[in-house]
Amino acid sequence: MAVFSLAKFFQQAQATTNLKSDRDRPIPDIQKAMLDSGRIEFAQLATWVGTYEKKQFVSMFPMPFLAGSSVVQGVLSTLSHQEITKLFEEKRDAVRVNQNERGLLEWAVYPLVKKKGTFGTGIDKFLIGRTSESDIVIPDYAISKKHAEIRMVHKKCYIKDSGARNKTSINNALLEKNIERPLKDGDMLKFGRYKFYFKDSQGIYELLNPEF
Repeated sequence: MAVFSLAKFFQQAQATTNLKSDRDRPIPDIQKAMLDSGRIEFAQLATWVGTYEKKQFVSMFPMPFLAGSSVVQGVLSTLSHQEITKLFEEKRDAVRVNQNERGLLEWAVYPLVKKKGTFGTGIDKFLIGRTSESDIVIPDYAISKKHAEIRMVHKKCYIKDSGARNKTSINNALLEKNIERPLKDGDMLKFGRYKFYFKDSQGIYELLNPEF
């Protein structure tokens, strides 16, 4: 996540922290801080990283995260109106990704925790897709309505492709439809043209903390 310029957020958080004792600090509610897309505002998360020691942060936020990495260059096909999800073809000589498309991802951090108002899936399942019914919403026509799914079992996570038109991959290896693969900290996931790091709680803290 080369786009993360954290010094400002971190310094502001540390300045605030110096004025408060541990007892005076409010306990953060990550679910309340989440947007309808399942994302959390980057500034809020960076502030928490700057406010709490790593041990405290991991204790308060034990869940894993998806952290935006990059948008792959390429082209989306022009399809008829019946075909909503557009086929994406990776091309290095394609027009570079514009700032609006990059902005969808570069500051995107999704905690794997259920957002309020999400129904129809078990508490251990997180649906990734284009529409608001998903737990992790990536609003782009390269993403299928039901693109992929992450399942959490006894603190271990598994990912599967849900038959997405533009596929799902882990560390550049394409996933077969409905075949689960285990996830570990640092894995690179690709949904259509969007790349994410899978990070555990300690990993996201170290990623966002400029002192590491």
